[in-house]
Formats: sequence, structure tokens, C-alpha cells
Amino acid sequence: MESCEYVPDGFRYECLGSPREAECIESSVLGAEGREDYPALKWVPFLSWMGFIFWLSHRSFLPKEPKPWYIELLESLRPIPPDKLVHFVLYAILARLGWIALGKRPVILWVICFIYGALDEWHQSFVPLRHPDVWDVMADGLGAFCAIITMFWWELNMKKKGDLIGG
Repeated sequence: MESCEYVPDGFRYECLGSPREAECIESSVLGAEGREDYPALKWVPFLSWMGFIFWLSHRSFLPKEPKPWYIELLESLRPIPPDKLVHFVLYAILARLGWIALGKRPVILWVICFIYGALDEWHQSFVPLRHPDVWDVMADGLGAFCAIITMFWWELNMKKKGDLIGG
């Protein structure tokens, strides 16, 4: 049997340059018998990250000292407020972890991330000194969407690269 070079592709590993690609292990969580030993473990990071986001949104922040009008004006001229970037990154990470947990189901994953973002903002309406913001939900959805598109593109590109090398 030829030796195979294993290249990570999500949870799958493909043998590149081997005519026996079908004999390669399809998943890093698959055992030698071809079954998943602990499928629920794939959900732990995803659900933990959801809990972390919930914890962040449950925190009350003390009101800050008012800023001078010119500082407020300069901050309003920034193209993207920093809190929207935080939302974008948090939900991009959530989408990546969801990609691992759900498998390759991009539409379902995006819907879950978007609904969780909306529920998170609704939850903030009950937290003292916090308020929901529809733009936060949009940043959440956009972060998840960009991460999903990136992962989809990455896997498509890696598959094409594997086809070129292996066949």
C-alpha cells in the first residue's frame, strides 16, 4: 500500500496522490471501524461558545462619564463602531464551531447563528443598563455569514486542489 499524505480538511482527511483515496480515513473523529466514538464532543465547543456569548451579554456595565461633544462627533465618524466588530468576530467564531458540530450545513448553521444573535439581543433587554440593538443582530449575522462563506470556499478550494494533485 502506498503511503498517503494526510491533509486536514475540516474533519475529513484525504489521501492526496494515492489511487486508494477511498481507503483513507474520512474523519478525524472516526475510529478504525468507521464509526464515531464520541459524536457529542463535537458540540461541546459550539455550546460552550454560546454560553460565553450569553455570559457577555448578561453583564451590566456601569454608565460612563459623558464625553465632550467633539469626541462624540469624532467617534460617530468611524466607519465601523468597535462593538459591531466584536459582534462580528464572536459570531464568526460561533459559525466556525458550528461548522464542526453540525457538519457542512451552511444554511441551517447561518439560521441558528442569526436566531441566537436575535435572542441574545432580546435577552439584553432584560439586563439592567443594557438595551437591544438591531445593528448588533446584523453584525452577528454578517459575521456568521462571512465565516460560513469562507469555510465553504476553503473546502471547495481544497477539494479542487486535491483533485488536481491526486488525479
